[in-house]
Amino acid sequence: MQNLNWRCFCLAAALLPVALSACENRPPAREQVPEPRIAEVEIRVLEEQQWVETISSFGVIDSAKEIVITTDFSERVEKVHVKEGNRIKAGQLLIELDRRKQELRLARYRTSLREAKATLTNAQTTLKRQEALFAGRNISQSKLEESQLALKTARARYEEALAAVQLGERELADRRINSPAAGQVVKRSVEPGETVSPGAALMVIQVVDAVRVITYVTEKNINHLSLGSEAAVTTPAVPGRAYTARIESLGTKADPDTGSFSVKLAIPNTEGLLRPGMTARVSLQGLKYLDAILIPDSALVDRSRRRVAYKVEDGKAVQIEPVVALSTIDLVHVLSGLQAGDQLIVEGIENIVEGSPVRVIESEPAADTGS
Repeated sequence: MQNLNWRCFCLAAALLPVALSACENRPPAREQVPEPRIAEVEIRVLEEQQWVETISSFGVIDSAKEIVITTDFSERVEKVHVKEGNRIKAGQLLIELDRRKQELRLARYRTSLREAKATLTNAQTTLKRQEALFAGRNISQSKLEESQLALKTARARYEEALAAVQLGERELADRRINSPAAGQVVKRSVEPGETVSPGAALMVIQVVDAVRVITYVTEKNINHLSLGSEAAVTTPAVPGRAYTARIESLGTKADPDTGSFSVKLAIPNTEGLLRPGMTARVSLQGLKYLDAILIPDSALVDRSRRRVAYKVEDGKAVQIEPVVALSTIDLVHVLSGLQAGDQLIVEGIENIVEGSPVRVIESEPAADTGS
């Protein structure tokens, strides 16, 4: 019996190295690498579109008897299209002033705007490249900061050039003076060839079947309005009815208490339903854009104290910090950073970051926001 136990022990001792060797040759277990989470998003393919800025305000209806046509600049008169006693229509051309200087100035402003836009685009491209190099530790922090500063400078110059073009367009349009309301010319104080002075009365129009609305806008919006531009007016006194008005005068001096500028509009009142003292809500037409890029305000999110958006490229989210300007309740006007054809993420943006893999589940056409 002792011999049998001894033989079993020797056999086990002989087989032990073989078992250990087999364990050492077994391949290690594979670690399970989780698949990256792919976010499902909805996009909107951006398109250029016509758009008219809308400025909302409240006002009071007042009586309208006479409209005095004036200018806030000095210019030579080219043509006068009406005489005393003539009946005129709203929007009818009354006086044409010399436009040559403004046309040359506007052409120069537009050239500067194109150059500023090209500089801004180059600065954005350079910063994106420098950020990639910095992430790979191929450039210094100071080089990255130089590119960031260059982008800020380019943005400021672009916005300045855009404002100059908008102002130049307004100055050119102001050289054609249209009647803000229907009525009768009761006085004409200007002739072709004369040079008009700021504030001088050029013509007096007696308003027929019309009232006036007086409202106020901020200093930010006053330069976005033009004489003769349309506006929509509603009042609780006439529910369900919207009246079309025209701007007849723009304040040249801010109210010392509020800092706002007055805007006066003429409204047809053929039915006699509008009376002095009634309150009114006014929607004024501001600047017009022929190739605007508009995006939903909800497509902009806060990332590191910046307002950014995301577009889809090659199945991934690409972060963009667009230059934006005017906005309505739910739309934002993009000046730079996004262009027609971009696939903007509009839904599912909450957990998106730069480079996130995404799957498009629905694509919406851009909404019609022509005006």
